[in-house]
Amino acid sequence: MSLLERKINIWTLTLAGLAVYLAGRLMWGGMIVATMRDLVIAGFAIVTVLISAQAFFFLYLILYAWNEPDTIEKNKSPKRLIEPRFSFTALLPARHEEAVIGETIAAIANIDYPEEMKELLVLVRGDDRETLEAAQRVMDTLGRENIKLVVVNDTPVNKPNQLNWGLYRAKNEVVAIFDAEDQPHPDIYKIVNTVMVREGTDVVQSGVQLVNYRSSWFAAFNVLEYYFWFKSALHFFARQGVVPLGGNTVFFKRVWLNRAGGWDEKCLTEDAEIGIRLSKMGARIAVVYDEEHATAEETPVTLSALVRQRTRWNMGFLQVLGRGEWKGLPKWNQRILTGYLLVLPEILVGVLLVAPILAWAGAVYGLGIPLAMFSYVPLGLLIMQLVVAVTGMWQFTRDYKLIFPWWMGPMLVAGFWPYIVILAIGALRAVWRLVVGNLMWEKTTHVNAHRVDGLGYAGVRYGEMG
Repeated sequence: MSLLERKINIWTLTLAGLAVYLAGRLMWGGMIVATMRDLVIAGFAIVTVLISAQAFFFLYLILYAWNEPDTIEKNKSPKRLIEPRFSFTALLPARHEEAVIGETIAAIANIDYPEEMKELLVLVRGDDRETLEAAQRVMDTLGRENIKLVVVNDTPVNKPNQLNWGLYRAKNEVVAIFDAEDQPHPDIYKIVNTVMVREGTDVVQSGVQLVNYRSSWFAAFNVLEYYFWFKSALHFFARQGVVPLGGNTVFFKRVWLNRAGGWDEKCLTEDAEIGIRLSKMGARIAVVYDEEHATAEETPVTLSALVRQRTRWNMGFLQVLGRGEWKGLPKWNQRILTGYLLVLPEILVGVLLVAPILAWAGAVYGLGIPLAMFSYVPLGLLIMQLVVAVTGMWQFTRDYKLIFPWWMGPMLVAGFWPYIVILAIGALRAVWRLVVGNLMWEKTTHVNAHRVDGLGYAGVRYGEMG
């Protein structure tokens, strides 16, 4: 079944709404045949309602943490940590990461947990000589037997393939995933151990935060996306019983990974895919977020790198959507939420394309005062999102003990619409690459922009770039 066929219900609902409108016109208009103006007004009303509903729900997601403070407080890191019970194997897949891999290996090795209860597997392709050498140098310096280099040589050349190699070799009860540039908190294993013991959870997603918010104009918006997702929206999904997991700082009981058959090596968003699959299988997934213990990461270095990253994510979401396994989630609200998330980037593109057409149609055909006034609702909600973005950046800097410079507000206002356009380009590029069958993994380059003077968590001041 094609992707278009899977979206037939959306078109059915839209046409049904139009039919209801026309039926009303016939009932109250004395069987007057609908004119082109009638059709334009009906279409305008339907699309405006849909856009407004989407914007309202999006605002609800990103503000969920502030609407439900008790829930968020409950999901913070436990204040009292219990004695270690679970053992951990960390998987660290890397490709062309010679600039950052050394610091990351050292950071994971220095997680405060009994040495005999932790293991680190560094997963590197055999043809990536620079990363292999950089990893080996720091491993020789550390001299720890529980850190091992795993050389991967088969295909496909992507992250889920490396993760499956690591899963096959993992010895401990809990498998942790970190990315090559991650700076995890030294207490992260103790936190996850406590949550798993006390709550009996099978999977724990901890917080991840981009921190170099002053590196570029688009970095600030990228930082905000992570902030609102991990601090707010992800908790809403967890409450509904379906969690599209992030790519790192996620911890699985190994038995569940084996039961699921590992990661899908054909999917470009293996993290979200396995989260949805485990939710369907009934795994208990907890989301733990605390600013103090979030893993620090960096934003893409260039605008083109950001577009490539979003293209890969959007392609992966469309892959998951097309396969339809999410339809097997046990509850209807879980299916609706998951389907909404998987097509959210395309909804954004639709808004950008349809809005000018509606404005033109409204000017040509006239809408009448009530509908003309209602047509401003989406614009008002867009302005609200901008206000939330500026306020959210102020809150982010406050939570992470960073500086909120005077120019940040004006920059966010000026860059808000261009950033949305950039995201739309990534979504359109994803659709095109899927259409032409180009599933090549586009890697994001890392340069340690989140590690200032090598301080990492010890320095707290992640984003103070000077």
